[in-house]
Amino acid sequence: MIFSKLTLIGNIYLTLCFIVVTGLSLAQMPTNILPYLKSKYSEARIGKMKKADGDYVVEFVNNNKRCRAYFNKIGNWLRTEIDLKWKTMPPVTRTALNRSDYAGWQVFDTKEVDLPADTLYMYEVNNGNGLEAIRAVAITEDYKVYFNSGGRIIKVEKVY
Repeated sequence: MIFSKLTLIGNIYLTLCFIVVTGLSLAQMPTNILPYLKSKYSEARIGKMKKADGDYVVEFVNNNKRCRAYFNKIGNWLRTEIDLKWKTMPPVTRTALNRSDYAGWQVFDTKEVDLPADTLYMYEVNNGNGLEAIRAVAITEDYKVYFNSGGRIIKVEKVY
């Protein structure tokens, strides 16, 4: 029994190591990505790099905030998502959320989304009112609600 648990733990460890090792290196990324990141985010500490749905994704930390920058297949910047806490989201967007159809919904993720022509603020909300996740799966709805800097809802996406 102990041997099988150790074998399982060893297999999990090797799998995790394989996942990390199979991430992309700088040599596998378009050459314009790193200079762009360094010019836009001078304090960036680069983390994991990967390819997802045809886009390149670079995870990094900038000014103590977790970020993900997305680039197309030739390395042109598409957007950057920056993890923010509720209290650091713009007050006008917090007020707008509290006055919207999603007022009273549980907020469990907040991000600033920098786009080439705009900055949006995303609130991921759930109408489960704090129910245990295992029971709430069948009865809750999750949405990403995007606001512009003026507090207007720009887009709502259902999360599946």
